[in-house]
Amino acid sequence: MAISFFPSTPEDDQDKRVNMQYLTNVRPRVRVRVRTSPWTAIPSNRQYVTCTYLNLTSPRHHAHCTNPTHGQQSRVRPTSMPTPPSKDSQTTTAMTPNVDPAILKALGIDGQHARIASHGGSGFSATFKLSTTIDGQPVNYFVKTGSGKAAELMFTGEHASLNAIHNAVPSLCPKSYAHGAMSLPNKYFLVTDFLDLASTAPGGSGQSLAAKLARLHTTPAPIPDGHDKPMFGFPVPTCCGETAQDNSWKPSWAEFYADNRLRGILRDCVSNHGEDDELSEAVERVASKVVPRLVGESNTKDITPVLVHGDLWSGNHSRGRIGGKGGAEEVVFDPSAVYGHSEYELGIMRMFGGFGASFWHEYEALVPRADPREEWEDRLALYEL
Repeated sequence: MAISFFPSTPEDDQDKRVNMQYLTNVRPRVRVRVRTSPWTAIPSNRQYVTCTYLNLTSPRHHAHCTNPTHGQQSRVRPTSMPTPPSKDSQTTTAMTPNVDPAILKALGIDGQHARIASHGGSGFSATFKLSTTIDGQPVNYFVKTGSGKAAELMFTGEHASLNAIHNAVPSLCPKSYAHGAMSLPNKYFLVTDFLDLASTAPGGSGQSLAAKLARLHTTPAPIPDGHDKPMFGFPVPTCCGETAQDNSWKPSWAEFYADNRLRGILRDCVSNHGEDDELSEAVERVASKVVPRLVGESNTKDITPVLVHGDLWSGNHSRGRIGGKGGAEEVVFDPSAVYGHSEYELGIMRMFGGFGASFWHEYEALVPRADPREEWEDRLALYEL
């Protein structure tokens, strides 16, 4: 979920961003409805539902999100809204034909036999294919480079996210080998396995995406340092698009989702674009009323932290060969991982579409819906916010 709101202008007066309406006489159980129209209804409590309609159809609110693909043409996710980068936070940087010494040192390879060339594309970083020879065998890596603290934060989070997923399900995503500062000032890099998304090589695991995600979503979370039980969060901040996400540990999922996600995005909006009383009121109603009602411990006692990709839309999933080994696999990339509720992943997947009925049937057979099952749709709609 990467959302930002742009400051209003006189032209926006005819297309107000936030319009409050109040509905009464609603049946007791919360219904969170995400409609097919451009307006999203967000109810707030159990007995008396306040619906906030956020109009995201103005051209000033449209998203631009390009996918840092491994050779694929970038696709647009129209509902994702990364904060426009400031001048000092631009992450795209050029790279010379010679491989940066810091990258060579991190990989332990000889620059004399290493070649690097632009590959794929991204709105957040420059992307390259690094080719070399190790023990007489050709080896390819995927490299991202960027500028400023924004790039450093993004690559640190992606490195940790990829390796957490890779350690749990090795055939699901590339491994990350290194990240850090380049020899050029204020420049940073990330190096991962190269994903050949054009490969149709046989010999892969044969596992479906549903089976791999089910394995990921049922692997117990580790106990973080300084705690005596698994917690909700992640060891480092991550980025969804270019929006930084606070993953500080919380003991309950309701607390994490309300404060680290919903209120966190609101704080980012206010910091970048100023106060919006109506938006702040709407987000606080959802965080303080709807979240505890739908995913609080008193209502859903079986939510335990598991690893999720965190930004799994169709543009971050494909089939490909990881690191030149084995056959073609169902793979995911560009994660923004967190130890959270497994259904959080499903809300993001359903919001953007691209996953067919066969996926959903197989996944639910492996990972049944949490109780209360009759509120599964409500929980996914909440996670689509």
